[in-house]
Amino acid sequence: MIVRVVRQGENLVLVIPKEMFGIREGAQLELIEVKPGIYSLVSPDALTYAVRKEAPPPEEPAMEKLKISFEELCLLKKMASMPMEKRTLKGMNLTGSEQMMLNSLMKRDLVFFSEKKYPGGAYGLSREAYELVTRGSASPAAPQNPAPPQPAEKLSEKKALNWEEHLAKYGYVIIENEADARDASAKLEQELKAGEVLGTRGFDKKYYVAQRRFYHAWNEKIRPELKGKMLNIEQLAKKLNMSEVAARVALELMREQGEIIEKKKGMYSAI
Repeated sequence: MIVRVVRQGENLVLVIPKEMFGIREGAQLELIEVKPGIYSLVSPDALTYAVRKEAPPPEEPAMEKLKISFEELCLLKKMASMPMEKRTLKGMNLTGSEQMMLNSLMKRDLVFFSEKKYPGGAYGLSREAYELVTRGSASPAAPQNPAPPQPAEKLSEKKALNWEEHLAKYGYVIIENEADARDASAKLEQELKAGEVLGTRGFDKKYYVAQRRFYHAWNEKIRPELKGKMLNIEQLAKKLNMSEVAARVALELMREQGEIIEKKKGMYSAI
């Protein structure tokens, strides 16, 4: 492909005749002289990978293989569309839930923080994440009938995961102390106001928090089971193949929303 160089004011501009794979309007690229007369255009992300000597990407990176959710993919695409120097917490203007997803992606080595070239540091994508989000220019399609997150908490994780990590991973969390509750209230303020996250304080003084998609997905499954009969948490969890922790969160939120009633202690029925 022939690329023209034209003058624009005091600058020289490279003109690419059409959009290429991985190059979109507004993209910032590094121009590197390989040797006299030979030049290369490189993405800052890809250049960072070379410096960090990461392993080559898998031939067929996939959301399933990397265990990336649709929401996380949207966040990665948002980051990839921004110039590297804008990828700061302030520059990306993340919501509370996006911040939690970012932390989760960093722990899984899909996003990294670098201070080498950018004052104050910036967030970059791992090679696998970069390959995934630049595979095509089309935006990802949201699943038509997204399945509710399959809760499978492990006892070993209960102490290892903080409330943010648990909410990001499973779509819900039970917060048992006031300090974490205040922290969650501050970080999730926008999502709570927008209804993207729901929360309530139970009679046991614990706080039950869940993402909206978790609540609606399980609400549709739980209501028919409680119509005209009473079930406790253990019975309901067994019927729906969900964890008792997830069932408790869903029931507390449904009770708060007036969907169900606790007729006897620990026994729930649809209204």
